[in-house]
Amino acid sequence: MGLELKNNKEKSMLYRFRYIIGCIIVVLGVLFNINMSSIGVFNSVYNDSDESTTMIGVPREIRSDEWLVQTPFYFSQSEDNYQILNDKINENAIIMYNAPVKDITIIGKPFNWGFLFLPKDRAYSFYWMSKLVILFLVSFEFCMIILKRNKKLSLFSALIITFSPGVQWWFMQHLGDLILFTLGIMTMLYYFLAVNKELWKDVLLAIGLTIFSIGFILVIYPAFQVPLAYLILFWLIGIVIIESPKFSVTKLAIILGSIFAISMVCYHFYVVSADALKLLLNTIYPGARTYSGGSFSLIDFADPISNILLPVKSISNISNNCESAAFFSLMPFVPILLWNKRDYDKVDKYI
Repeated sequence: MGLELKNNKEKSMLYRFRYIIGCIIVVLGVLFNINMSSIGVFNSVYNDSDESTTMIGVPREIRSDEWLVQTPFYFSQSEDNYQILNDKINENAIIMYNAPVKDITIIGKPFNWGFLFLPKDRAYSFYWMSKLVILFLVSFEFCMIILKRNKKLSLFSALIITFSPGVQWWFMQHLGDLILFTLGIMTMLYYFLAVNKELWKDVLLAIGLTIFSIGFILVIYPAFQVPLAYLILFWLIGIVIIESPKFSVTKLAIILGSIFAISMVCYHFYVVSADALKLLLNTIYPGARTYSGGSFSLIDFADPISNILLPVKSISNISNNCESAAFFSLMPFVPILLWNKRDYDKVDKYI
C-alpha cells in the first residue's frame, strides 16, 4: 500500500512539474548539442568519409529537404546576421522554410528564438529540442481536454502524436510546425473561452494564442493550412455552442489585443515580403499547385498501419518513407475497446 501511494505521488509530481521538466530537457539538449538532423549524410555523400557524430539511428538521404536545404540555409542566416533577405542566395528568409530572422515575425517561431542569443550550433539544438518538447506538451494539454482529464490516455495520445511518422519525417518542414500551432491554438482557445476566469492566466493564454496564430499563418503552406484552419473553426464553433462562454469587458479587451497584435505582425510581414510572395505565387510549385482530393488508392489506407515499420524498413518499392509517413491509426483496436466497454471517463485521482 505504501509503495503504491509513493508511485502515485511520483506520477502526480511528474504531472505538476511537467513544464519545468520540459525546460530541463531543452537545456540538457542544448548543452550536449543534440539535434535530430540528417546532416550526417554530408559525410558519406560529399566527403567520402565514414566519420559520424550520429548517436542514435542513421541519417536519411530521403530527408534532403532538411539536410540539403533547410539546415544549410539556417546556418547561412547566421553568417548573414539573420537578415530577412539573405544576400548569399537572394531569398526571403521568412518564407524560405521559416528560417531565423532578426525581425518581429520571429514571435511566431519560438523554437527559432535561440538563434537570437546562442551560438549557431547551440541554437540549432535549441530549435530541435524546444520544438519537440513544446509539441509534446501542447499535444498533452489538448488530449487532456478531449479525453476528459484522463492523464494516462492523454500521455499515450501525446506520444503517438509527437512521434507519429507523419510529424517526425516532416518535423523540420511545414507539417511539424502546423500540427504544433494548430493544437496550440485549439488548446489556448478552449482554456481562454471555456475554463479560465483569472486575469493573469487570460493574459498568458492570449500571448500563447498570439504566438501560435502568427506561426500558423506564416508557415504559408495552404495544402495543410486550409484543412487545419477548418478544424480550428469547427473547434471554435463547438466551444461557443457547448460551453456558451461569457465575455467580460476585460476578457474582450484581452482577446481584441491578441487579434490586433496578430494583425500588425502579419501586416508587417506582408509589407516586407510582398515581392517574395508574388514570386512564390507565380511558381509551378507551390504557387500553381492544386489538389482536390480523391486520388487515394487502396494501398494508401495501409499507411497508418505500416507506419511503425518506417524507421527500420524502406518501402521505396511503393513510394518513399517521407511520402508514406502518416499518423498512427488505432482503428483495429476500436472493436476491442468497445467490446471491453471500459469506462474511460473516470479519472484516477492518484494519477
